[in-house]
Amino acid sequence: MSSADMRSIVADAAMTSGRVREVVSIFYARIREHGELGPLFATIVPEEKWDGHVEKVIAFWLSCFGLERGYSAKGFMPAHLRHACIRLEHIPLWLAVFDGVLKDLCTQKEALAFRAIADAMIDNLRIGLARRDGNPANG
Repeated sequence: MSSADMRSIVADAAMTSGRVREVVSIFYARIREHGELGPLFATIVPEEKWDGHVEKVIAFWLSCFGLERGYSAKGFMPAHLRHACIRLEHIPLWLAVFDGVLKDLCTQKEALAFRAIADAMIDNLRIGLARRDGNPANG
């Protein structure tokens, strides 16, 4: 998808800060309950830092939707790549939980906008993880 197409989809959703907070908060609550992703996240984000982590991710999404400023995207990739336990095979699990939240909470336009941003993020993450793990054919 071109960046112009993504901007159009995001603008068309007329996203609100409240919806972003709701989606991210419920997504992370479901992640914590997930049989594989929950324990993975627990090894990366200590209990006492969980709320701060969720707030940082909310800031990321608010920035993506142009609703707030202040999130620095330069830390996104290093934050994921420094944890060897985060692997390419986790991406479909993450997306399944994310899509479930979007289906349960969002209008079609909102879900399309969230997913357009997520797809761009996941494309970059796939490349970074493949390179980190020595598999440049996938990156």
